[in-house]
Amino acid sequence: MPSINRMIWILPTSGLLLVCIWHWLHSAQRITHLLDQYALEQSPNFTIHDLQYRQYDAKGTLTHCLKAPKMHHIPKNDVHIFTQPHLVVTEANQAPWEIHADYGTAVSKGQAITLDQHVQINQHKNNDETVLKTEHLTYYPQEKKATSSDEVTVTQGGSHIHSQGMVADLAENHIHLLQARGRHVRSTA
Repeated sequence: MPSINRMIWILPTSGLLLVCIWHWLHSAQRITHLLDQYALEQSPNFTIHDLQYRQYDAKGTLTHCLKAPKMHHIPKNDVHIFTQPHLVVTEANQAPWEIHADYGTAVSKGQAITLDQHVQINQHKNNDETVLKTEHLTYYPQEKKATSSDEVTVTQGGSHIHSQGMVADLAENHIHLLQARGRHVRSTA
């Protein structure tokens, strides 16, 4: 009788164990299949929190400073995705330009940085501030140029200019607005 009781417990337990092993083997194959080369190339392979990146020229002068709370790297096309990037562009003998956005993407080893949503470029000179706002901007660090084909609003002093597109040479302090219209409010000082 005791051997029958043992058999009653051993057979279902063995069956359950076999089902568990079968499920584990098949789920492991499914995971391996999900992590194929394509999936690995499309998924972040590392994340950096509180990123601070500084770039210097050959003389040791700071040219760019990039800060972001979070950055993901995607292996395919060597893409870096930034959350709330803050970029400072410096040039000798002029006030720095600051660029803020909600999101940013750098491609081709940082040769182009695309900024999206609530993009703002500021430059503070003495008591004067220049502010450019748009929803999409591409910045080219080597040339220190920014371009946008979206609507751009430029505010400086009492002047407000709206434009459909722009090309900004931040190294030369030159902003070229495409299809611009504006208004000026005279200061009552």
